[in-house]
Amino acid sequence: MKETKLCTKCKSVKPLSAFYIRKDRPCGYYSHCRACQCAATTKWLRKHPEKNRERARIYAQEHPEKHKQWAEKNKGRCKILNRKTNLAQYGITLAEYDELFEKQNGNCAVCGLPEITRRLSVDHNHETNEIRGLLCSKCNFFIGLAQENPDILNKAIDYLVSNSIITPRK
Repeated sequence: MKETKLCTKCKSVKPLSAFYIRKDRPCGYYSHCRACQCAATTKWLRKHPEKNRERARIYAQEHPEKHKQWAEKNKGRCKILNRKTNLAQYGITLAEYDELFEKQNGNCAVCGLPEITRRLSVDHNHETNEIRGLLCSKCNFFIGLAQENPDILNKAIDYLVSNSIITPRK
């Protein structure tokens, strides 16, 4: 039996250990070496992220135990992937978040305090999707309840001032 094989992609002769096993092939191996196969798979995944997400979602539903085991074994990776996915919905990368975080010295853009129990939330305009800054959960919730409406926020300040609960700012 041959100990080497020609990769049809990179045209290199490589040992059989450099190829994935494929039992339905006459020779028992893929025609592309592992490196070429990985490169092709990565290229396809980047070109079709929605198909990949759907495929992964279906697999997780059909194999919940295997998915749970994988997630348990890859906690750090899952955490980073989830964070990247969450940031992607705002159109920013992990590096851009970290840059904004540094710019704000790790503090909330509204109250100026650091978030203790979780990461600062990405605050954005819901109409334009423009990112305004990073907020602690309390300030993010507060602005959301006010429907991002400055009039409501000003009325709340007027209410507190008129009832002598706070002194007006100068």
